[in-house]
Amino acid sequence: MNPLIKLLSCIILLVCTHAAHAQYCDFDDDSVDIYTRKHIRSSEFIIGTYPLHWSLKMEQNGDKYYIYYHILAFGKVDDLLPAGTKILVMLANDTIITLNADEDVVPSYSIAQDKTRTMLSIWDVRASVTPDVMKLFSASPSEMARITIGSKEMNAVIKRRQGLKMMATAACMIDVD
Repeated sequence: MNPLIKLLSCIILLVCTHAAHAQYCDFDDDSVDIYTRKHIRSSEFIIGTYPLHWSLKMEQNGDKYYIYYHILAFGKVDDLLPAGTKILVMLANDTIITLNADEDVVPSYSIAQDKTRTMLSIWDVRASVTPDVMKLFSASPSEMARITIGSKEMNAVIKRRQGLKMMATAACMIDVD
């Protein structure tokens, strides 16, 4: 075989291999705050099962990381979620990540807009996380989240596809500058 063809083949193989392993980062929001000039990246995920889907949002704001939970429960639940409340996240590699609510959260209420007119209680929780915690999220897909509000333990199953997206988003946040 011609040495030039061998060289070109090796270069093409090297470029294709690198492109195949390159990470594609797609955020729901990838912007710069006009006041602080901090780079903000975030992606939102739907977790849990119908009818009580939770949402989880991963955010990088400058050099800080946050995870937001939008948690739903049937009925009027007046339980305050105090600062420091633990949110447990189980990963596929059996790692359990403990997040802590940053501040007290008072529930808000909504009436479902369907024929049942069911009342929902809603908590919007923010947890600050470290880069090391984001590395844990990037190492394995998330499978389940758990929080205890009042005396009620609430679980949200995370579908495989959402868990993989969360893993990729965490990897992008800690790798991309």
